[in-house]
Amino acid sequence: MEQLKGVITGDIVGSRKFADYRKLIRSLETVMYDLEEAGLIEPGMWEIFKGDSFQVLMEAEDVVSGALMIRAGLLGGIYRFKSVLILEDVLEEPADARLSVGIGKVTMDGSRVTDLFGEGLMISGMALDRISQESLRLLVVTPDEALNRHFALISRMLDALIGEWTENSAQAVYRSLLTGETQQEMGRFFGISQSSVHHRLKGAYFDQVEQAMTYFREQVRLLHDGGSKPVS
Repeated sequence: MEQLKGVITGDIVGSRKFADYRKLIRSLETVMYDLEEAGLIEPGMWEIFKGDSFQVLMEAEDVVSGALMIRAGLLGGIYRFKSVLILEDVLEEPADARLSVGIGKVTMDGSRVTDLFGEGLMISGMALDRISQESLRLLVVTPDEALNRHFALISRMLDALIGEWTENSAQAVYRSLLTGETQQEMGRFFGISQSSVHHRLKGAYFDQVEQAMTYFREQVRLLHDGGSKPVS
């Protein structure tokens, strides 16, 4: 059955610089399992392949938020906040990823992301090549070229904002998007004050990030409804 879905195709930036490939993959898996536990990814709907590449299927309205969480989780080295039992298995440093987000029809022909096919997967994979050529790390594409012009502009803005994130600010963004906790609750998790959390989110331009995510959600709803006119 064909459905409108979001597909993230990505790869780790500079994967060869990491001395321990096993720790790199374990760190990426930790972020994916967080998203799975939060209900943003269905079990079996993500896959790591070709060493440092991966693909994820999500609900279309959630996929941009999911992409930001993946980058925030890696940039913030959030895997170091997991159980002490896995600390020796994950990276001691942050990482980053190039993410191509395709929003389009996908045919569900199995229980794993590798069993799926359709335009959503095709445009996501093709856009990853474009990202590499244009030195981008985030791009959102659809089958609608008029909408893509708007999405490309907002994607570049988001990419620029993410490029300004510190490790601490990325951690705050990740936790906020993943859990929806208050700043006070996040402060308890990180062992810092509420004002420090506020400072980290402000430094991450979180208000602007949330506005961009709202814009993407509005456009995806139009695609669901059969519309294609971008919000002005």
